Amino acid sequence: MDSKKLFDTISTFDELEGLSEQYKKLYSIEPFNLSYWDPSGDFSKKMLPYIKLKYPKNSINYIFTYQIENLKNQLLIDLGFDPNKKDAIFTPNGTTSIMMVVHWIKMKGFSKLNVICPSYFSLFNNCQKENIKIIKHKINYITGDLLEINPMKYRDEIFWLTNPIYSLGFHLNKKNLDIIEQLLVKNIIIADDCVAHKYKEISRVYGNHKNFIGIYAPHKSVCINGIKFSAIVFSKEDEPFFDQSIDFLCGGLNIASVAAINNYLDGSYEIYKNKFQEHINGTHLFVKNICKEIPQAYYNNADEHYLTSISFPKIPYKLSGNKKFLWNIMDNTGAAFITGHFNNYPKESGFSFRVNMARDSSQFRSTLTRLLLFLAHS
Repeated sequence: MDSKKLFDTISTFDELEGLSEQYKKLYSIEPFNLSYWDPSGDFSKKMLPYIKLKYPKNSINYIFTYQIENLKNQLLIDLGFDPNKKDAIFTPNGTTSIMMVVHWIKMKGFSKLNVICPSYFSLFNNCQKENIKIIKHKINYITGDLLEINPMKYRDEIFWLTNPIYSLGFHLNKKNLDIIEQLLVKNIIIADDCVAHKYKEISRVYGNHKNFIGIYAPHKSVCINGIKFSAIVFSKEDEPFFDQSIDFLCGGLNIASVAAINNYLDGSYEIYKNKFQEHINGTHLFVKNICKEIPQAYYNNADEHYLTSISFPKIPYKLSGNKKFLWNIMDNTGAAFITGHFNNYPKESGFSFRVNMARDSSQFRSTLTRLLLFLAHS
């Protein structure tokens, strides 16, 4: 058995990394990755002065959610939940939270999961691990509207969605929220709100419904990956399951996660978020202006999220997974990126790729410009 192909989604990332290694061997320099999850060095230097952290005094003992109940209740209220109806558990990151919720799905006896695509890659690997079948549902990549879902046809099923729609740059609109409201009557909704802008989380609309489960990791929405925390919010009746599962699936929190919780709740996060968005807005303006000059490119990010995508609808979707085609692009532009094909983007979007606006730098701008011009003439 090829260990690199144990999980489908991970193996696709290995293929992309292989192309980058090939480029580095040939030119003795790495291609610039426009999709990478960390900010550029230039961007990080601008933002580091705005990170204010308070670490717990005791850095030796275990820290579990039940030991910081006051912080948990503050978080629930901050996200729009009623602590009398909902409970929560802290984990170190969103990936761990996703794993735990997929385990909950399995232990509840469900063998399939309805997923609004595109969605975060770790969900697919966790479902593969738990032998849970995924039923994919499409969206309109221009409007963000959910397609192929008639709420009246579903009963006692589970739906998983990300907000904003994964790497497309817009949060769920009113039409989508109306569909969610109808589905909640007889189905379970799991909302991955990890990268949602603060105040645009689905929890503020339907969080207190008994059939709603939410996953949160606020620092992901401002592209802070080194110090962060996550929370799973669920109905109180499910507290025993998550309380027991945390011991063997996750363990205690580290002090960096507790510092991140404090950062989020004491007002420091809000200051950072506002400064972060100020810089991101400037990057969006650059991308918006250059795409105006390239009619073949489709770019729309009304919510100005730091994760978005650029599409070339007239370039065949299947080329997004063609290694020869991808190498030709990289070889001519020095750009590395994750295509929409690897994250189950709608085929109607054609050739698309993710852009992390927090990668902004002079190299980011020159590389993106070369890539867009090359694709426009492909």
